[in-house]
Amino acid sequence: MGDHLNRMKKIMDEHISLGSVFTEKDEQNILRKIHEHKKLPVSKKRPFIPALLTVALFAGLVLFTYSFFETSIESNQQAVHDKTDKTKKTENEVKVETKDESKATPIDPVIYFSDPKGEVVINKETNTLKISGSVTNPANELSPQYAVKVNILNPKLEGSLQELEIRFKDAQYANTGAGSTNKFWEEVPLLKEISKSDLENQVQISFTIDKKVVKTHIIENIKVIDEPPVEKQTMRIEEIKEKLARGMTQEEIQAQFGNKYTEVRGAMDNQNLWRFDIGADPSYNYQADDRITDSIDNKGLLNGTVDTILFVEWDENLKVNSFSFYNMLQYGYMYSYHVLEDGQVKEDHKNSGGIYD
Repeated sequence: MGDHLNRMKKIMDEHISLGSVFTEKDEQNILRKIHEHKKLPVSKKRPFIPALLTVALFAGLVLFTYSFFETSIESNQQAVHDKTDKTKKTENEVKVETKDESKATPIDPVIYFSDPKGEVVINKETNTLKISGSVTNPANELSPQYAVKVNILNPKLEGSLQELEIRFKDAQYANTGAGSTNKFWEEVPLLKEISKSDLENQVQISFTIDKKVVKTHIIENIKVIDEPPVEKQTMRIEEIKEKLARGMTQEEIQAQFGNKYTEVRGAMDNQNLWRFDIGADPSYNYQADDRITDSIDNKGLLNGTVDTILFVEWDENLKVNSFSFYNMLQYGYMYSYHVLEDGQVKEDHKNSGGIYD
C-alpha cells in the first residue's frame, strides 16, 4: 500500500502542470500514466490492490488537491482586494484633506491696518505742508509688505502743490510687526498759499499691497502755524552760575529764568523741585517717568532740542535749598554742576561717547 501511494505521488509530481489550477490536461496525463503502469508485471511479493480502491484513492487525492488550490487562490484574491480597498481609502482621505485645505479662508489684508491716524500741518512761516500718520497691526504675525501714500482730493489745489499724490518715502516697502505701530511723515513745499478749509476732508491716506488699495483713511486733524518762531533762550554756564545762589526766593528765580518751569518731586527725598528747560525748542515737551519725575532728558541734551536742564530745590520757607544743572558740551561731554544743602559744590565732566541714554 505504501509503495503504491509513493508511485502515485511520483506520477502526480512528474505530470501535473506548474500552474496554480489542476487542469483537465493534468488529469488525462496522470490517468494515462497510471494505465501504462498497470500493464507492467506486478511482483508476487507485493499485495494485490483492487482497481476500484486505486481509482477511489486517486479521486480523493485529486479532490483534495483541487480544494487546496482553490482555497489558496481565493485567499490571494481576497488579500489583493483588501489591499486595493485600503489604497483607495487612503487616496480618498488625502483627497478630502486636500479639498479641506483648498477651502481655507484667506486672511483679509485689512486686518493689518487698524487704528489709522494722521495729522496735517500748514506752516506759513516755512511755507511747507507736513503730513504725518500711523497705523497699528493687531494681528499675531508680520504684515505683508505695503506702501503708503497721500491723495489730495481737492482739485483746486493742483497749482499749490507739485503733486496731488504724495508718497511717504519711509513707507514704500514697509512691514509692521505683530502688535506694533508704524509711524511715517512727509513734508513738501507749498507753491501757493492754502488755508485750513482747503484741506478739510480732502487729505486721504491709502495703504496698498501689490499696487492694490486695501485701506484708506481721511485725515481730520489739520493745524496751521502762522506765528513767528520763538527764539531759544540760551545761557552760558558761567552766566547760570552767577544768577543762582542758595537762599533766593521764588520771585527772584522767576526774574532770572522766567516762569516756564515744571514742578516735580525728587526721587530720593520727595523734595519740592522746579525744572527749567533752558534753550529748548518751541515744540519741546519732555515727559518724565511717573516714578522718577526728576529724571534728566539726556537724549534731548545730546540732540540739541534743549540746551540746559536746571533743577531748583526749595526748603520749608520756599527758598533755594540746593540746585543743579546739566549741559551737553562739545564732542558728547555731559557737564553737571551741583550746589548742595551745605553749600558744597560738585562739578563734573562726563564723556558720554556721543550717545547718552
